[in-house]
Amino acid sequence: MRQEMLDLQQTMPDPATAPTEDLCQAFRSALQDSIAKHIPTKTPRTKDSYPWLTCSIRKLIRKRDRAYRLLKKSGDEGLRAAVKNLNREIHRELRRSYWRYTESLFTSPSSPSSDGDDARPDQKKFWTFVKHQRSTTVGVPALKSEGRLVSDPKQKAELLNSQFYTAFSEGTAYSEEEFRNKCTMPDSRDDYPAMADNTISAPGVQKLLANLNPTKAAGPDGISPRVLKELAEVIAPILTTIFSSSLQSGVVPRDWREALVTPVFKKGEHYRPSNYRPISLTSVCVKVLEHILVSAIMQHFEAYDILSAQQHGFRKHRSCETQLLEFVEEVSAAMERGTASDVIVLDFAKAFDRVNHTLLVHKLDHYGIRGSTNRWIAHFLSDRRQAVVVSGAQSGYVSVKSGVPQGSVLGPCLFLAYINDLPSRVTSPSRLFADDTALYRFIACPSDPAVLQEDLRRLEVWEKEWDMAFHPDKCSQLPLTRSRKPLNATTRYTLHGHTLERIASCKYLGVTLQSDLSWGQHVDATCAKANRALGFLRRSLKVSSKKTKELAYKAMVRPIVEYASTVWDPHTSKLTTNLEKVQRRAARYVTGRYHNTSSVSDMLQELQWPSLEDRRRFARLAMLYKISNGIACVRCPDLQPMPPSNTRNHHPKQFKRITCRTDYRKYSFFPRTISEWNSLPAETVLAPSLSAFRSRVTRAATH
Repeated sequence: MRQEMLDLQQTMPDPATAPTEDLCQAFRSALQDSIAKHIPTKTPRTKDSYPWLTCSIRKLIRKRDRAYRLLKKSGDEGLRAAVKNLNREIHRELRRSYWRYTESLFTSPSSPSSDGDDARPDQKKFWTFVKHQRSTTVGVPALKSEGRLVSDPKQKAELLNSQFYTAFSEGTAYSEEEFRNKCTMPDSRDDYPAMADNTISAPGVQKLLANLNPTKAAGPDGISPRVLKELAEVIAPILTTIFSSSLQSGVVPRDWREALVTPVFKKGEHYRPSNYRPISLTSVCVKVLEHILVSAIMQHFEAYDILSAQQHGFRKHRSCETQLLEFVEEVSAAMERGTASDVIVLDFAKAFDRVNHTLLVHKLDHYGIRGSTNRWIAHFLSDRRQAVVVSGAQSGYVSVKSGVPQGSVLGPCLFLAYINDLPSRVTSPSRLFADDTALYRFIACPSDPAVLQEDLRRLEVWEKEWDMAFHPDKCSQLPLTRSRKPLNATTRYTLHGHTLERIASCKYLGVTLQSDLSWGQHVDATCAKANRALGFLRRSLKVSSKKTKELAYKAMVRPIVEYASTVWDPHTSKLTTNLEKVQRRAARYVTGRYHNTSSVSDMLQELQWPSLEDRRRFARLAMLYKISNGIACVRCPDLQPMPPSNTRNHHPKQFKRITCRTDYRKYSFFPRTISEWNSLPAETVLAPSLSAFRSRVTRAATH
């Protein structure tokens, strides 16, 4: 195959005269012919459905069957008892053999062990096993259409494709003049210089190909990432030629504008097609080119500070956790001052699917994404087609009128640009993580609610300009206050004439926020979810290997109780104890010691598990290390360095302590963590890397 690809380099059409479509077609045809010629295919034999059914168990089954046949003839009671005993023995041996077989799936053959405890579990096999054990992961069940259930895969694919098609906006095309008349931009086009043209090199393409995941599925063109990865050295020059031609001409081949859509369940009833999200599977080759473009576009955005500081989605050094830290810091400081806050949690209707293509292209031009890159993106979004695949059955293709492909590399970057001007349209503070939006205002005087209501009206105007839409019945109002007589006690807000529901708590970016900014509901929900996951493991993974069960706990349970823990780390003994109970139950599961006289403390010491409280403290200190070293982007006006005169006996990276008069403010992230940070030794805070910092903090805590 390598030689054939080398020959293709010599026989490729001249990129100066040949259209990009012809170059792509020549490459695809040659590669597919080479695959058919050199990569053998075979139909795998049907494996034994019960590989744990050993020869000894089969002998017991035959022995039981012979005894049962004799019992039917003679009716002898002794034979009846023998058959029962054999049945019990068979069932016992089957259970043991099944779990021995299951345990062998997780043990890597490269790290064998005599007792199995020291073998390294195979994580891929582990997750495959978990997926098949979950009763909910059964693909797409029967769907309801016009009052009847549809179970045929082809019909389900067509039904879902129709549902996804209805989510698109009208896809109206707007000229540049119509764009300027329709949409209001907060600044001038001249404020943003043009992005430099992309230069694509064969070594860069080869590096991207070498980093492909070979286990991922091929796109609609049928080119497997494994083939591209194995032949990266000889394919890179060919793809470099195609990529350069595509960018210069602004033409995207047809294969690269098609997608096979996988429906992914979100929440609600499984039989409703509207409860599924479309994830697009596109060509692997175009994803490589998208990586190059996204890198250049994001560098341009960061260099000229184009993206809103309130946007934390799909951005370097930002995450859900950094978004929540900034938000909670701001509202907790306001509550400390006695100021209430009204938070409006907004929900977009199919945000990624409603993006207008021509408006997006014009907005990119406004931000400096012009020339060949702009033309390429415009063609990449135009005349797209998609088909849904369910259980191997594929629907027909439909046109994609709007939206950015979910599952593509370029899609999130394009969406950030499309929604970027939203915060500038309102006077109240706002927070965005992709399309998850929160608008809030501090209610310090009676006129503040009216200002927030006016901001909601401005967002209604923004929706019409950009062909987007909110779900008014899914948006809600969360008042944050601890005052007995707050100014916002009876305030209600409306969106599109719909009065927003006033709620006492809501879930935002996976964390439950309460009106008094306490974390009881979130901790209770977290413990319940973690205990359900632990119960699933106890029922479904009855292996004897401690290493395998420890992997299962660390992979499926502990991440639940530690998600964004820097934001909500509780200080009360009740909530702390409830969280520790999860790990204590997990210790019993891993060690297999359930007797009431067994010491869980001894189990935790044997497993060398630090307490969850200590791990949350380590996580908070690690986050402050990332903030102080620019690894995490979290803004806090109160985070000020200590004057040099006050750091004689301490490390030089101390921060001023934040004085607090209430516990909910005192035990929030910055006031609490700064006190602990200032007491660390200098060699710890001056660690050269995050991993070194974490190891030093952990080592100091265990000695």
